[in-house]
Amino acid sequence: IMLYVFVFSVLRFMTGLCMGPVVSSILTASLCLLLGLAMLAPVVRAKRSQDITDISRALSSESWQKRVGALKTVIEKKLDIGDLPAYSRMLSSPRVPERYWLARALGRSRRPGTYQDLLSLWDDRSRNVVCMVYEGLGLRGQRSAVKQIIERLKKSEDWYIQGYAYNALRRLGWKQKKLK
Repeated sequence: IMLYVFVFSVLRFMTGLCMGPVVSSILTASLCLLLGLAMLAPVVRAKRSQDITDISRALSSESWQKRVGALKTVIEKKLDIGDLPAYSRMLSSPRVPERYWLARALGRSRRPGTYQDLLSLWDDRSRNVVCMVYEGLGLRGQRSAVKQIIERLKKSEDWYIQGYAYNALRRLGWKQKKLK
């Protein structure tokens, strides 16, 4: 905002020397809009260049950013991460964003083998990853997870994680019993 105010003020002063106040203000606003769009163009171009075409190769990349990009692409294109065996190395990744997006991708998988991989992230040290595990369990729709979720919910002291656990339970059809 300060950059905009500075640029606008300088341009307005310069155009105000040769034009009337209304024309000067309109011209300055237009110039600021064009400058803003010009500054936005490289950001949009960079975003497009990050589109992943070979997901298998990206999941095996040395760059954790590329692996996260591949996981986002898997989710965006509604692919099954279970079809891409390279994901299993990411289960023990030291990078929180990688485990977070992996948990999201595993939660959308329909392969039976990915269920245990999702559960392996349940004890992650990052609460955001744990929340994605709960969300994934709710999305997978396996009612057999209800008992496990309730057991973990009883031990949890983190209200944020409890919220995700409760939402997963509700999504799985669980109804809280009324107190007597």
